[in-house]
Amino acid sequence: MRSLAPETNDLIPELVISASPGKRLAAICVLQQIPAPDYLNWLTERVAVEKPFLGYHATVALAAATRALGPASRTVLAQSVNWSKELLSQRKWQDPNQVSVLSGAEKELAELGPVEKGPNSLD
Repeated sequence: MRSLAPETNDLIPELVISASPGKRLAAICVLQQIPAPDYLNWLTERVAVEKPFLGYHATVALAAATRALGPASRTVLAQSVNWSKELLSQRKWQDPNQVSVLSGAEKELAELGPVEKGPNSLD
């Protein structure tokens, strides 16, 4: 599915609003390969609203975004990772794989240096 990311990138707007978990998973897989700042909030929300399998893949997409998107996106990435961790902590059961991926993304962002806190900061 990931190998089809370049060909399906144009379908993301349709896939993210689908009622089908499979189509939402397809969108997540595309975003793992081709991170897009416009979908960081949507990926973050997946942690709270999807079953752990899709939530895990959404965290992988967020981690991929931390590596792929430039320094200009670092603040919004840090907010997305922090929000994801907060949403995950509110669940009855926290998937240890999601926790691990988010902690790794947080560490990668920290290694890039301090994050500026903007007016819309979640802190």
